[in-house]
Amino acid sequence: MIRPAYGLALMVLALAATPPWAAAERPDTVDSGLAELQAYLESVHSLRADFEQLMLDADRQVTQRSAGSFRLKRPGRFRWDYSEPFEQMIVADGSRLWIYDADLEQVTVRQLGDSLANTPAMLLSGAGAVADSYVLQKRFVAENIDWTELVPRAADTDFRLVRLGFAKGVLLVMDLEDSLGQTTRIQFRNIEHNPELEATVFDFVPPDGADVIGADDL
Repeated sequence: MIRPAYGLALMVLALAATPPWAAAERPDTVDSGLAELQAYLESVHSLRADFEQLMLDADRQVTQRSAGSFRLKRPGRFRWDYSEPFEQMIVADGSRLWIYDADLEQVTVRQLGDSLANTPAMLLSGAGAVADSYVLQKRFVAENIDWTELVPRAADTDFRLVRLGFAKGVLLVMDLEDSLGQTTRIQFRNIEHNPELEATVFDFVPPDGADVIGADDL
């Protein structure tokens, strides 16, 4: 079984998933849709929320469930703290991406740099303009949620669709779909827009005794 944080790390660096909704398409033009999405993202300087992460197979069955808290400070800083089912952490400190598994006592680290380009994490982290990496495929309404569906411009990504779900202008869901039809869904709760977050929130120091993989490449 893939550990939850590693599943999300795959999403952060490449992965994706979403279900095929029966939906009413919105009449918005592509240009207006991208402009609205870019304006929303630029208005978000920081975020704090709780989250639930679901992994679904191609038959839409939940294969894994996890939960924790999320914090973000643009540009290039975010932190996912898993509290269940395992204690895990993903931290981007602006220059490096850290993945920590407490049970395994293992830390993986890599340069952030271009690793966010053409990934879903780019959308929230402020690493670039949406239109540079994505094509807006359609906008639609389903289950009282306004969905924006994006397709990556790059052909060598591991995901094929990104869907962002909004309600009353608030981002509630990130869905990502891979080529096998598997799904990673992140549902946000208790969302705070633009809270004051100290930069030290995104500092990470490997715990004593933990194996650190990738440090020699930094």
